Amino acid sequence: MALTEDVELRTLLSTIGSPLARLLTAGGGSVPVRTSAVIEAEELRSRSLPEADVLLLIGVRIEGLVELLALVPAGSVLFVKLASENLDAIATAQQRRVHLVRVHPDAGWDQLAGIVQRVLARTAPLDTGRGDDAEDLFTLAESVAAQVRGLVSIEGPGGEVLAYSRAVAGADELRISSILGRRGPAAQMRRLSDEGVLTALAREDTVLYVPATADGLRQERLAVGIHDAGEFLGTLWVQRGPTDFAPDARELLPGAARIAVRGLRGRPGGPGQEERLVRGGLGLGAHGVEPSVTDRYALASMLDPHPGEFLAVIGFAAESAGGLGDQDAAALTGYLRLSASSHRRRIVVGTHRGRLYAVVTGTDPDRLTEWTENAVSSLRARLTAELRAGIAEAEGGLPTLAEARLSVDHLLDTVARDPARFPTVVTRSGLRSDVLLGEVTGWLAARPDLRDPRLTALRAHDAEHDGSLVPSVRVYLDAFSDVRHAAERLGIHPNTLRYRLTRAQQISGLDLADAATRLMLALLLRLPEPTGSGATE
Repeated sequence: MALTEDVELRTLLSTIGSPLARLLTAGGGSVPVRTSAVIEAEELRSRSLPEADVLLLIGVRIEGLVELLALVPAGSVLFVKLASENLDAIATAQQRRVHLVRVHPDAGWDQLAGIVQRVLARTAPLDTGRGDDAEDLFTLAESVAAQVRGLVSIEGPGGEVLAYSRAVAGADELRISSILGRRGPAAQMRRLSDEGVLTALAREDTVLYVPATADGLRQERLAVGIHDAGEFLGTLWVQRGPTDFAPDARELLPGAARIAVRGLRGRPGGPGQEERLVRGGLGLGAHGVEPSVTDRYALASMLDPHPGEFLAVIGFAAESAGGLGDQDAAALTGYLRLSASSHRRRIVVGTHRGRLYAVVTGTDPDRLTEWTENAVSSLRARLTAELRAGIAEAEGGLPTLAEARLSVDHLLDTVARDPARFPTVVTRSGLRSDVLLGEVTGWLAARPDLRDPRLTALRAHDAEHDGSLVPSVRVYLDAFSDVRHAAERLGIHPNTLRYRLTRAQQISGLDLADAATRLMLALLLRLPEPTGSGATE
């Protein structure tokens, strides 16, 4: 199976994880691999091997392994079942430059071969947080595990394990046996059947709670059936690990099941494609390059707005100046996908310059705002950064997504200038005046020739005498010239404020009784303060 990009051996082994496979020889982690094949000893002896980077050698006893290693092509990756580590085999493999991987003796070859092929079929590295390649069930399993705090496995309708998260701490017998290639211990499977769990999962897509057994062989679980158009496609299981499930785990799992449908159906997607389409649709692509008709159609197909639905752009920004880091962006993406899908919203996501943008479908602006507020609240425990969010509807549908994104950026920029004034989530309709004011002051900031020397003189006096005349004037203007209210905000006596205002007018020549002067000052005082002694207003 050919690839557009190589997968490194360390990525393959990390995804397969314990207890299935472990590299015994040194220095092979960065080896690129593209293809795999199941082989028998006779194929090695007759030199009739298929062309493959990864060889899964079946039906071999430990005593015959050293002899066969001498026949393995140098640079190959060889998977073989070993009950224990054999030093002679390891030394021979090392000498022959064969990357020897020990497979758990209880593992099923069919299971392992299928997993290896699915991992090698990926064209992008595994991202444990984003879950943004719909076809990659392993990435989805990792994403769900990170968000709901459990050990995840995705099974087909016959109980065969298709993908799983890598963590092994706290794994019970049922999970380990399933990953190793069996359908699970017979007694455990009978118990699940007798309890009605398997039947319920095959019939409906509600989240089930499966309690732990008294013998400790089965830990508590959450499970949801994966269904599409009335067809049962499989099950998503989450075993409780060393910590409790996330408080909103039950709310996120239906969304995970809906995303899994895309992977099980083999529908196209992929993080690289989606990121490119979203950036293009939001006007964040290469300068001067418009999205092609094909790209516009692809983005429309991914969102597929139904009659009565609107599209909205939600921008997420960190309160810190550095923007969202990669780890927080990945966790945010993974959570938004699960939560949106659980609420039956279609969503696409892209990042740009430290901000994350989501294009979502909705039917009620107030409910969309509430959903965003709940998401930001839930994410506080998952991210290192404090989030702010801005929402703008694309009032003309897909063609106006770029315009809506610009509005979102204006919202977030406005909030960043004075975050204490605004709620965590803001909307274009609720902040229209602030955005317009931000546009005006942004234009003024780009015109350094439009400054008043009287304000420059007042700033210079404050700097020389460690004064507070300029801040006093600004608070006074923001309080609509209400001295008592302004003094209260400054924590001083009203007479003290009156004295400061008088001194400010005497020093600068400004007339605070003049309406035009007050308006001019209100705008100029919202600009960033000039730096350096030679700065001019």
